[in-house]
Amino acid sequence: MIGDIAITPSTAADYRLITKVLEADKQEYHTYYLHEERNLRAVIRGIQTEVSEEEINADLVEQDFTVLSVHRMTCRRDLQVHQRCGALVVRVEKQRQATVATQCHRCQKFRHGQSRCTA
Repeated sequence: MIGDIAITPSTAADYRLITKVLEADKQEYHTYYLHEERNLRAVIRGIQTEVSEEEINADLVEQDFTVLSVHRMTCRRDLQVHQRCGALVVRVEKQRQATVATQCHRCQKFRHGQSRCTA
């Protein structure tokens, strides 16, 4: 970390100005996404396997959500299936964060990803 400098801009305009200057000088740097540039990630539980990913995507778009992708997550463990009478209960919760620090595959440093690295 010799010669490294950490800059924390207070506004999004400052962030964009700093990155523009660094790109103009062709400096190697990495950044984090701004909060407004991040995509919302959610896990929807309780959807039956008969419902296709295309149907889920179409329903979310119909509800005015901007959908980048829909993936069916599978569990390799054997789970007990609980059946309920009446209406199907669907629970939506925030995706859990990874417990391991992110590592860039370009420069091999930690705490940022390849998509935000200019090394």
